[in-house]
Amino acid sequence: MKNIVIDGVEYTPIIKQSQIIVDKHYYFELHPDNLGEMTWNNAVKAVKKLGDGWRLPTIEECFMLYNDRLIDKATYWSSTEYNATIAYLFTFLHGYAYTNFKTFTFPVLVVRDLIKKQDNE
Repeated sequence: MKNIVIDGVEYTPIIKQSQIIVDKHYYFELHPDNLGEMTWNNAVKAVKKLGDGWRLPTIEECFMLYNDRLIDKATYWSSTEYNATIAYLFTFLHGYAYTNFKTFTFPVLVVRDLIKKQDNE
């Protein structure tokens, strides 16, 4: 399995059931339900209603999921905004991010932090 470098820090991904564990640094899980397609603003609202820390994944988390081949070939919204009207999407078919207007509809992927470990652990 390939290591992932984010902001100059190298992570070693470890897969465990439906959870993604990035050794010593990051630990998150995927929501089991499909929320369907919606605009970015509606996706943010829908995810917030789930409570318990659920949220849209960052672009960096999308790259982690792509590198581990855990998501199908669809394109999903990320939480990363370009500006007030445009946000980033991630396509798992080719493994790249791009921008689109928040008024377009795309599928929603939901993640939640489980543990954020300290660097000295």
